[in-house]
Amino acid sequence: MLPICILTIEDESDREFMAGVYTQYQWLMYDTIKQVMGDHWSAEDVVQTTLVRLIDKLEKLKTLDERHMVNYIITACKHTAYNEVRKHTRHPVFSMDEARSTEDGSHMAHNMESRLIHEEDLRRMAGIWDKLDERSRFVLEARYILEKTDAEIGKSLDLTPGSVRMVLTRARRKAFDLMEMAEK
Repeated sequence: MLPICILTIEDESDREFMAGVYTQYQWLMYDTIKQVMGDHWSAEDVVQTTLVRLIDKLEKLKTLDERHMVNYIITACKHTAYNEVRKHTRHPVFSMDEARSTEDGSHMAHNMESRLIHEEDLRRMAGIWDKLDERSRFVLEARYILEKTDAEIGKSLDLTPGSVRMVLTRARRKAFDLMEMAEK
């Protein structure tokens, strides 16, 4: 049975295309999302959300070959699942009373300061993420979110591990430059 979001597409050829994409890659979408979510019921909701986002990119999807389509769908599913996890995950709470009550609050203060700096860096990165090109986003996600090795990333991009290191360096530089420009 097709999801309702596909059935609501007005253009018949677009609806048939998305129905074909869903039918062909349904197992991949669920499997990818379950790896992140771990819960079948939550995965169902995330698949629906991902499909809505894919429908918004319908013209782009029509231009992709099989290999790029698979990578695009996997990335879309993972991003949507990670966003859902972040939305429902409680962040650790730091108690200012605990920091004051310790004899030497410097350790707690240092940890809190490090966490705040890390969170600020993540906010800055999120602010420029959509401005990065697709390849830069892919390699940064693969390295820092999925924790893949140079060899694994290279296999996905048909590159040597040495080339992957250079691509990562360029992607980091682009991200840093965009964050610097955003602050000005």
